[in-house]
Amino acid sequence: YIGTKKSKMLEEAENVSEDAAKQTVSDMFGVDLQGIELESYEGGNIACYHFTFEGGSAAVTQKGGYPVYFRRYTEQSEPLYTYEQAVSRAQKYLSKHSADTFVPTYYYTDNGVCVINFAHKNAATVCYTDLIKIGIDLSTGDMVLYEGRGYITNHTERTLPTPQNSAEAAQKVVSD
Repeated sequence: YIGTKKSKMLEEAENVSEDAAKQTVSDMFGVDLQGIELESYEGGNIACYHFTFEGGSAAVTQKGGYPVYFRRYTEQSEPLYTYEQAVSRAQKYLSKHSADTFVPTYYYTDNGVCVINFAHKNAATVCYTDLIKIGIDLSTGDMVLYEGRGYITNHTERTLPTPQNSAEAAQKVVSD
């Protein structure tokens, strides 16, 4: 479904140049601008520029210049960071690079990288479909993964209705 859904975020967005997309990779992920090379283009509902650089790769949308993914390939060693420290580092990254409010929803650890899934929060409502994933290398504390396709695909400005029942009232009618 995520691969076939049209992004409302991109509908009205202006096209960005390859150079502007490279600048996004440099600014958001700390990659030396001179070392970023165009690898390919991706068409479809989320058309992207795909780039490579020493030790990694990234993609940026052709409309709007939004980061789609970032991967830095590293060799993991003994973990020095906890899950809580990884979440804190990922939250600092998001607050530095985004005007939106995100909350951690779950995490998993794979090959020494703690991947935290963050959902956009609209007032008191967590918009679970609007996900950004951040991966923190537990041996260095560095961000080595960013995945924004879920957010780009699903995010839109929403007016959410006030719930008809309070959380307390709802708890009274569900099974223990």
